[in-house]
Amino acid sequence: MGSPSYPPGRPPGDEPPQGADASAEPSIWSLRWKDRTIALGGAPTVLGRSSQCDLQIDDPLVSRRHASLQVSGGSLFLEDLRSANGVFVNGERVRRPRRVLDGDRILLGNEELLVVCASGGSEQPREPLFDQEPRTLDPEARSDVHEVVSSRGRGPSPSRGSLPGATTEKAEAFTMLGRLADRLLDGGHPERAVRVLADLLREVLDAARTGFEVNEEAFQHAREYAVKLANATSDGRWVDYLVELHLALREPLAADLVDHVQRALERGVELDVGLFTRYQAQVRELRTVAKPAERALCDLSLQIDPRRRS
Repeated sequence: MGSPSYPPGRPPGDEPPQGADASAEPSIWSLRWKDRTIALGGAPTVLGRSSQCDLQIDDPLVSRRHASLQVSGGSLFLEDLRSANGVFVNGERVRRPRRVLDGDRILLGNEELLVVCASGGSEQPREPLFDQEPRTLDPEARSDVHEVVSSRGRGPSPSRGSLPGATTEKAEAFTMLGRLADRLLDGGHPERAVRVLADLLREVLDAARTGFEVNEEAFQHAREYAVKLANATSDGRWVDYLVELHLALREPLAADLVDHVQRALERGVELDVGLFTRYQAQVRELRTVAKPAERALCDLSLQIDPRRRS
């Protein structure tokens, strides 16, 4: 017989303490969403955009099968079913199946759901039950990330505005996650803002790297938040992100981004010199066929010395 699917109630060795009251009233879990209360039990409750889900959430940022909740051993567990835009609990992205508590707020797309425990929830520890990442609740779960971009193949990049529908959902995801990241940055929590945005920024870059069109709105959001994270963290990798995104899209950096790179170097931020050298080589190539306005942008990029640090 194979091992039981997660969560198995209690992992081996996690026995109740001596003297525990086995007759204690069990916890009764539910979700509050809009004007609805959804009871949760031992069978997984799947949340998503599909009509086949236990709770259907009609939001374009919600995947068909987005997340799952299940009660086990009196505790409630949440799992992201490899959704395109992630699941957040109290502003923290869910990376693995995790225990959630009474009063926790779950964010899926633009929708917030409140976790409610009718009894027995006040004494639950906040540490995760498992020391190692457990198996998925749903073996059929898969990411929707490649279903929200349209392939344009290899070769010279056309104008991003010329092909409709590309990465539209990613642009909408920036609207939702960007609000959360902005609150964290304003509150002095840049490391948490990075955790909120990193996957989404990586997906936009991956789309550009692999020949998918990135629409104008998603592109502008990606550059905006890369700059914000670079300024908040002084981490040169976010400046490198901007350079690599433009390298993948075969475009020179805009004048404000050139200024951002220069100021980062003046602050002593270390850049990936090899990456920037490849970018400048591409800019020289682009300059030979560029219109005057774009040639001026190319010249700005070529004036940068990525090795120069104050």
